[in-house]
Amino acid sequence: MKGVQKPPLLLVLHIFLISLLPLKATSSPRAQAEALISWKNSFDYTLPFLNSWSLTNINNLYNWTAIVCYPNTKAVSEIDLSNFHITATLTQFNFNKFLDLFLFNLNGNSFTGSIPSSIGNLGKLTVLDLGNNLFGQEVPAEMGKLTELQFLSLYNNNLNGTIPYQLDSLKKVQYLLLGRN
Repeated sequence: MKGVQKPPLLLVLHIFLISLLPLKATSSPRAQAEALISWKNSFDYTLPFLNSWSLTNINNLYNWTAIVCYPNTKAVSEIDLSNFHITATLTQFNFNKFLDLFLFNLNGNSFTGSIPSSIGNLGKLTVLDLGNNLFGQEVPAEMGKLTELQFLSLYNNNLNGTIPYQLDSLKKVQYLLLGRN
């Protein structure tokens, strides 16, 4: 009778360690609050109406101006900074901390620079409104990963180039505003 060969110890250890990893990467409300504070600190000037975005209020993210949280997890579900007259970029926004975000509205501000390709990580977004800003360069092809989008506005920016064919993946979009670019 032949003996059964045992798997190498290193392989068993590797499989065990992988099993400990979470199936879904999520950020804690505290990590999201820290990311929002860091982003706010990159704004061109201090905005008094965003005073609630502070380390002293870090455990009350659901009470922050322009932020809506999921009731059960207290994680951010919506960021609505529309018409706040913010001058900033999205360079310092950590998209990976907000993977469960379903509404991101920056309409009516003065956001400049490019739209980062990491915006494609927000796979649960149903509303993305970046209209009436000063975004430049091209629409990132990674926006085609936002397959849950129902509303997409890039209206009235300084975007140029061709519309990426990847946006054809956005089958649920009911409102698409790309004019005045």
